[in-house]
Amino acid sequence: MIEIFLSSIISGITLLAFGNFFCKIFLKQDSSDDENFAENSIFGIIFLSFLSLIINFIFPISKSIGNIVFLISLFLFIIYFISTKNKKKLLLFLFYTSIITFFLILLSNVNRPDAGLYHLPYVSLINENKIILGSANIHFRFGHISIIQYLSGIYNNNFFSTASITIPMASIVSIFIIYLIKKFKSEFKKENNVSFVIFLIIVFSLTNFNRYSSFGNDAPSHIFFLFLAILFLDINNLKKCDVLSFYKIVFISVFLFALKVFMAAVFIVPLILFLVSNKKKEILVNRNLIISFIFIVSWILKNTLVSGCLVYPIQTTCINNLSYYDSYRTTQTIYVSEAWAKGWSDQKKPILEYNEYNKNFNWFSTWKNKHLIKIFEKLLPFLIFLLITLFYLCIKIFLNKEKLIRLENIHSSRIFILLCFSLFFLLLWFLKFPIYRYGSSFISLSLILVTTLTFKNYLYLINRKYYTTIIIVGLIAFFLKNGLRIIDKFQVNYFDYPWPQIYSLDTKNKPKKFNLIKKGNQHIYYYSNQELCMYSKSPCSNYNLKNLDKKKVYGYDLFWIKRK
Repeated sequence: MIEIFLSSIISGITLLAFGNFFCKIFLKQDSSDDENFAENSIFGIIFLSFLSLIINFIFPISKSIGNIVFLISLFLFIIYFISTKNKKKLLLFLFYTSIITFFLILLSNVNRPDAGLYHLPYVSLINENKIILGSANIHFRFGHISIIQYLSGIYNNNFFSTASITIPMASIVSIFIIYLIKKFKSEFKKENNVSFVIFLIIVFSLTNFNRYSSFGNDAPSHIFFLFLAILFLDINNLKKCDVLSFYKIVFISVFLFALKVFMAAVFIVPLILFLVSNKKKEILVNRNLIISFIFIVSWILKNTLVSGCLVYPIQTTCINNLSYYDSYRTTQTIYVSEAWAKGWSDQKKPILEYNEYNKNFNWFSTWKNKHLIKIFEKLLPFLIFLLITLFYLCIKIFLNKEKLIRLENIHSSRIFILLCFSLFFLLLWFLKFPIYRYGSSFISLSLILVTTLTFKNYLYLINRKYYTTIIIVGLIAFFLKNGLRIIDKFQVNYFDYPWPQIYSLDTKNKPKKFNLIKKGNQHIYYYSNQELCMYSKSPCSNYNLKNLDKKKVYGYDLFWIKRK
């Protein structure tokens, strides 16, 4: 347990150290401001993730690389700690985030089944190999992994258990929660409606991001989408958007694209900001244009080398004459992914083929009978808090109807624009991948913004005491839920206890040795015989790939499928 807590602290230090470095060198932001600890850490997540990706083009993300990153982060942090004037607040920030990370990680399960199918196997792959050409042929999900796998991979070092690769996901949530609380306090003092928006985002986050095993690759994408929304609301005048605010949104947009292909739609936000800005020249001559370009090109290049597509599995972006590009599997991936998100497996006879099921809303009746109900169930805790807040507000309006004043709502236009963005993303989600874990932030943000605009003239009636009470209740519920889970599993013993189980989902968590498939003297891949590969020797697949072949190209492994 001590090791997990120390790892949680080191994770906070690493992300803050790299974040301060990134914000100071590139964003030219004052990193000594105590209000920026959480925000800088968020940009540390982005910087370290892309750094890991770029390194993997040349080297495996081995323990040696992890050791170097660990030591550099300590060096950067010591320099920063000596120079900062807010040492007490800095230490408190690290303590708070570490506590939340610790409670989330301790005795948790990994995301099932996705972590075992491709999250952990891909982390193992990049820990043992530099980038592998055609690795999507080993497992098609390797074609659309998240950049979070690269962040996890660089946590692999000799100072802590290999299972510390599970820490980053929990650190993202803990940093975001602390960021939201600090942001709410600062916005509440300004007496504007943005504080109400952030309050409801806090409530949503505490009710939605409170179980580590549910995070997968989806939670980070929703967190960064909500962070993008808050940054957008921070812009007082869209036409006069300063260069710093613009590039913060650009970096978040690039990172969201690397988190989930579906999130590519967020590029509309910086595009519109640029088009309406009267500072186009300052934006175009800024060094951050080059840095953001390097980030996005590195991700697209990774996609191309891994799958043969600039954006997998969008066929129009695929390069057909690449030897390792598999057109058949790419096409199937598109149809299968969409159909399963729309409840294909829940059909009653007759069973439609994937492509036919996706057409003309053939999926809707099946989807609404199961997935729609699940969406309401998942949203229920947040909806309860929202209804309690609205009930409280209605009582305040009734009791103060003779004294009501009309305030000027200077943020309403930005909130309305953001609502239009959110509804646009919500519509895309509904039409293509209407499963809750893909769209929770779109649904919640739309509800939050509609509520804010509806009651915008009365929100001043909600006092600090109410806000504080609800947030404290939410935090208590957050820790209580995780505390009960820890108590329930406390006596369960397994390999690498009490870290999350990364080697197996059975009760022992013992590392497994799968069958090595060879062709002559050449090692091809490890076949798990339909079991989950988890974190095992790489490359590993649960598919029996009889037509998979391998060769060396300029020192890089290349895998392709032989088709008749």
